[in-house]
Amino acid sequence: MKAFLRTALVVAGRAWNMKAFARAVLVAAVLGLAAAAGALVVDATAAPAPFVDPDAAEFTIMGHRFRIPKVYLSESHKVVERTPEYKGDSVLMKAALPDLVPITERDTRYDKGGNALREVVRFEILAAPGYAGPNKAFFRDEYLRKCVGRRDGYLVCPHPTSVLDIYEVLVRVEGKRRLAFDCTKEGARPSPHCRITLPLLDDIELYISFSRKHFDDADRLLARVYDLVCSFLVAGPARKLTVNHCD
Repeated sequence: MKAFLRTALVVAGRAWNMKAFARAVLVAAVLGLAAAAGALVVDATAAPAPFVDPDAAEFTIMGHRFRIPKVYLSESHKVVERTPEYKGDSVLMKAALPDLVPITERDTRYDKGGNALREVVRFEILAAPGYAGPNKAFFRDEYLRKCVGRRDGYLVCPHPTSVLDIYEVLVRVEGKRRLAFDCTKEGARPSPHCRITLPLLDDIELYISFSRKHFDDADRLLARVYDLVCSFLVAGPARKLTVNHCD
């Protein structure tokens, strides 16, 4: 009887050792695959690859067609049906700064408000029949004489319509390039921001809004928004345009 028990224990031990060996082999294989995958990870400091989303929505505004990945759309436009084509007067989008990558549903930090919202740029393409550029009133001599100083190359001017002393207009004129940012002043609550409206295409304007903390990088930010929005434009039949900032 004792010999039988010894034999049974030996067989059981061998079986256990085989299972342990199999587990060890499996763990080693998994770790090896993980290491191999880690070797293929792209350097996080490298420039992000262009984002391509096949699940895009079609919009037609003032005869111009746009195909926009739904991850860039604001909540109010994410449920747009592809047919019939959207023929509204605006499309609102948003992206994360600084590289204008889309904000996916997993990025819940952007939905909680607070400091995270300072890392979001909102931009909108709007129907604007006959739009000829920024409000000329901001660049007239009688208005510019009311400006109270300069900051970072911009004239600091009083807001022409607001009754609250928390807004100001930052104006810059460089030849034909004219910019007028409507901004809340530093320290304003809940978060100081700047916004601007610019021409995009015939009868379409581009509205851009971002946290004031990014104002020092405004030129690059505007250029990136233009590049992104223009990448959504669908080429159609040859059409002579008077205004075309996507050319």
